[in-house]
Amino acid sequence: MSVPGNVPASDCVARGTVATVPALMSAERGAGALATRPALSKVPEVTAWFWAVKVLSTGMGETASDFLLHTLEPEVALALGGAGLAASLALQFRAPRYVPWIYWLAVVMVSVFGTMAADAVHVGLGVPYAASTVVFLLALAGCFFLWQRREKTLSIHSVITRGGKFSIGRRC
Repeated sequence: MSVPGNVPASDCVARGTVATVPALMSAERGAGALATRPALSKVPEVTAWFWAVKVLSTGMGETASDFLLHTLEPEVALALGGAGLAASLALQFRAPRYVPWIYWLAVVMVSVFGTMAADAVHVGLGVPYAASTVVFLLALAGCFFLWQRREKTLSIHSVITRGGKFSIGRRC
C-alpha cells in the first residue's frame, strides 16, 4: 500500500518513520477509515489537555528559572539551564516515538532556558523589554520562515525520525 506522494507505508514503518494513520487504517479496514494522528508521531495530539499542560509547564518553567537565577549565581544557573535544555532535547531527538515524559521535559526545559535567555538580555545586558520583545519576535518569525521554506509545512504532526536523525516536515 502506498501513501500518496510517498513510498509504501510498510516501508515507512519498517524504517521507523511515519505514514499517516488513515493510510495505514485504510489498508486494514478499507478506504473509509479515518484517524488524524500520524503513526509513530513524536508529538502529542493538540487537545484542550495539551494546552492546559502547556500553560502549566510554561508557568513552572518561568518560576523555576526565577528560582535558579535568585538562588544561584546567574552564570551557574544559566549553565545548568542550558545543560538541562541540551540533555532534554538530546533525549527527544533520540526517542523513536512520542514518549510523554521526554516530550514534556523538553517543553519545560525550553521554558526554563527561554526565560533565562530573556532575563539575561534584559537584566544582564540592560536591553529594554520592548526592544528584546521585537528582537525575539523577529527571530521567531525568521525561524518560521526558514522552516516553511525548507520543509514546505509548519505542521508539528510531521515531526518524524529518519535514519536516526531528527527531521521536521518529511515523510518517508
